[in-house]
Amino acid sequence: MSSKKLMEKVKELLEEGGRKAYEVAKEEILSEEIGYEPVRDALQYFIQELWHNFQHPALLSLARKSVGGKPEDTTFIGAVLVLLTGAADIHDDLIDQSKTKGPNQPYSANSAETSHSLLAAHCFNLTEDFLYLSWRK
Repeated sequence: MSSKKLMEKVKELLEEGGRKAYEVAKEEILSEEIGYEPVRDALQYFIQELWHNFQHPALLSLARKSVGGKPEDTTFIGAVLVLLTGAADIHDDLIDQSKTKGPNQPYSANSAETSHSLLAAHCFNLTEDFLYLSWRK
C-alpha cells in the first residue's frame, strides 16, 4: 500500500471514530442563539467550514476500545475535546493577532474573544452533561 493510500485510510478511520463527537460539538454550537451577528457568523463558519476535528475524539475512542471499553462511551468527552481544541485555536489566533480565519473569513479581535469564551463555556456545559450521565449509570 502506498503512503498516500495509507494516509487516506488513516484519515478515514479518524473521521469514522470522531464523527459522532464532532457532530455533538457542532450541534452544541449551532443550537446556541447568538444575537450578535459577527460572533454568530464567526462560530458557524468555524464549526461548519474550518474545524472538522475528528482526530482528537477518534484517538480517545480508539484508546477506550483498545482496553475493551465501548468507544461510544467517549462521545461527550470527545465533543468537549473538539470544543476545547477549537477554543485553543482561536486563542492562538488572538495571540498571533490574526486578521482572517481560513482562506477569506474576516476576523475581528472582538468576535474572536467572544467566540473563544463561548466555546470554553460550551466545554463546561458538555462536561457537566457527561458527568451527570456517568453518575446516573
